[in-house]
Amino acid sequence: MRKIHNLLLFLALAGTSLVLLTTQYYFLAIVPILALPVAFAFFKRPAIPYYLIIFFIPFSAYRGLTESYNFLTISKLAGAALVLVVAFHFLFRKGEPIPLGSTFWKWFIAFGVINLVAALVSPFFPLSLDELRGLLTAYIVFAMTLLIIDRHRYEHGLVTVLVASVSISSFLSIVGYVFNIEMFAMDVTAQSLKRAVGTAGNPNHFACMVIFVIPLILHRVFFAKSSLARAGNIALFMLNVLAVVFTFSRSGAVVLGLVLLLSGLRLATRLKPRELGVVGASLLVVAAVILASIPPEYWQRQMSIGHAADHSITRRMSYLDVAWDVFRSAPFLGQGPGMFNLIYARSEQALAYGGATDVGRDAHNTYVEIGTGTGILGIAAFLIIIGRCFANFLGAARRLDGQGDAAMASLTRSYLVSFLSLLVYFFMLSSMTHKYFWMSLGLSQVALTLAQKNASPNETSHG
Repeated sequence: MRKIHNLLLFLALAGTSLVLLTTQYYFLAIVPILALPVAFAFFKRPAIPYYLIIFFIPFSAYRGLTESYNFLTISKLAGAALVLVVAFHFLFRKGEPIPLGSTFWKWFIAFGVINLVAALVSPFFPLSLDELRGLLTAYIVFAMTLLIIDRHRYEHGLVTVLVASVSISSFLSIVGYVFNIEMFAMDVTAQSLKRAVGTAGNPNHFACMVIFVIPLILHRVFFAKSSLARAGNIALFMLNVLAVVFTFSRSGAVVLGLVLLLSGLRLATRLKPRELGVVGASLLVVAAVILASIPPEYWQRQMSIGHAADHSITRRMSYLDVAWDVFRSAPFLGQGPGMFNLIYARSEQALAYGGATDVGRDAHNTYVEIGTGTGILGIAAFLIIIGRCFANFLGAARRLDGQGDAAMASLTRSYLVSFLSLLVYFFMLSSMTHKYFWMSLGLSQVALTLAQKNASPNETSHG
């Protein structure tokens, strides 16, 4: 059977080379053959391409292989390889169940159908139809999470990849901010405010990803198996908090504060009174170091949000004005997925902020984007999916508590806090197909499945 696997894999790569020879990308025909050893490695360990996809999420500004073919990203290549590898794996499984079962699927199908119908009836068809490609990719991320993540990867491998990738970007962002390196910071030579962007290219999106991993780092601090590991994770915590600060993101400051509060309250309940004093003193030292590193401009920016010269609030209010008009005009199916940018560009509000030229902008609110794009039906399905994810994480954590698996229960709640940080950030960012979001949905199902497998027969009968 393994020989058949290898033969089919070789034929697939050779066929890809032949197809490329007939296109304008003929110069890439050698790539599939050169990638043969990598393909065999991926086939043996399908977690590798999955980890590559997750690892490169914070590197959105530099994922393109070349400037001319920026659309061809490492993540897309890894994703294609992963789909191919998984297809081969499960094509030749003999009677083994494919771990794709989930109560999410019926709501995914409903949400997908709503988006498709909304795109078909949209006045902006076929532009709105293109948004379905991103949704399909999001579904694939969810499915691959179910297929790839087992208990060991849930507890160790995935957390390590998430923390490592974001922390590398955070380190580069701080270096870029301090040494005025344009690759990792914006406006380093302008009169406007200098801000760290890491490898994401946008300070707010970058802050969102950094905050996502902070609960996971704090979990590793409290459950470290050695003093050295604990010290290393404390250093990573400080690094990532400072990276958020150097983005000067106001939304980042709000979400970071919420995440730290929730994580602190959750982990403090697991400490003994004697440990609380030691941990409290350590946190004070860490907080003092972080506060001493914050530039004065950070506080000035946070306080300037209500100033007349700062149009941040009024601009966002204009997004809501346009969104309300769109929603009233098409309350059930919206004006087409992903079309808010184009609709706003044609509005009077856009002219007010763009002068003689109309300016298209995202709604800076994922829920508003979905509501205007797919109406009540779309936002209802999306909220049900979110509720299902919460139920999965909480149900898994309760089961794990009952089984006495404190570390696994804590990690599951950390994933939940990370997911919550995304949901709060979605009020300030338009990012429905964010891979961390769809990965989290898959992780919630994995967590519940693992908890159910570990439950005793008595627990299962009453669960």
